[in-house]
Amino acid sequence: MINSVKKAMDIVDSIALKGRMSIKELSTALDIPKSTVCRLAQTLEASGYLEQDPEIGDYLLSYKFFKVGYDMLEKSGIRSCVLPVIKELAEKTNETVNFTVLDDDKVLYLEKIEASPIHGGVRVGARGPLHCTSSGKVMLANLSQKSLQKILAKIQPLEAFTDKTITSVDVLLQQLEDCREKGFAVSRDELGNGVNAIAAFVSNYPGREAAAVSIAGPQTRFSDDRITELSNLVISAAQEISKRFKV
Repeated sequence: MINSVKKAMDIVDSIALKGRMSIKELSTALDIPKSTVCRLAQTLEASGYLEQDPEIGDYLLSYKFFKVGYDMLEKSGIRSCVLPVIKELAEKTNETVNFTVLDDDKVLYLEKIEASPIHGGVRVGARGPLHCTSSGKVMLANLSQKSLQKILAKIQPLEAFTDKTITSVDVLLQQLEDCREKGFAVSRDELGNGVNAIAAFVSNYPGREAAAVSIAGPQTRFSDDRITELSNLVISAAQEISKRFKV
């Protein structure tokens, strides 16, 4: 590992979380000498990845990251393979639809269509837990046993976000087995904010072991009958996206 590159990426990650940071704040947060932080920040600025506030001197991420992310999405096929399908799904259900991928031991939200905005919904680019989201569960259910056990070892103990969050690995494994049988996973206010969701697995996504499409909405709109209806729609959408990626 090249230490200077690692430190530069730590600076980027820290600013991304905080929004803006001074050299002193970065030095304290990362335990890196101010002279080193200053040199790396200036290099990142010269490369177009950071901007400095001319009045107070704080550093911010530049819009170059937006361009890099957009270019990545274009080349990954998301915009051509995923967007048309999840837009149609959002229109059919009048709910929020997310496209997610497995990112290490987290769910990464890559695309989102809000037909009916929900309080507590996640933003594009956010990362969430695997054990208490419908996307996370359906991706875990479709991993090899080796990959599944590796991730489970990393995420234990399972964090509780609400009194409905699964904190038992045995219960989670049973839900994953049910998911394999039914072809979809459900979360019921397990992450908080009264949001329920249902997800299906997407195969053939380039460069990732797992991906998923989910429908999310308030508990009041997710009765058992509605979940049955939505399960057919989300499975159909996931199959369509999988076919598009395979072409």
